[in-house]
Amino acid sequence: MPKSNPELAIAMGNRMAARRKELNLTQETVAELARIAHQQYNKAENGKTCFGADTLLRVSQVLQTSADYLLTGKQNTRYCSIEQLLSQMTDSQIELATEIIQCITRFEIETKTPR
Repeated sequence: MPKSNPELAIAMGNRMAARRKELNLTQETVAELARIAHQQYNKAENGKTCFGADTLLRVSQVLQTSADYLLTGKQNTRYCSIEQLLSQMTDSQIELATEIIQCITRFEIETKTPR
């Protein structure tokens, strides 16, 4: 059991297991895709250990969820709809969307900066 926060480790492991099962994946498959040992994934899913940041990121990508959700159980819905839209776009559409967002950001900065 992790010394720092065993409750977090257990809750996180439960969320990982639930999401893995929703995706019909085995522990072995998640571990292989996340490039970690099956034993390491098993321990985390059973709440006996926590991942470091880089491993957590890879596992969350394999489980097609955010690291934030695995850690807190809360999905940041603010970005979910944007992510859903982006996933349906072509590369050129994503490039165009990025340019539009950059223009909006520059406009906001320029109009709020005192002259």
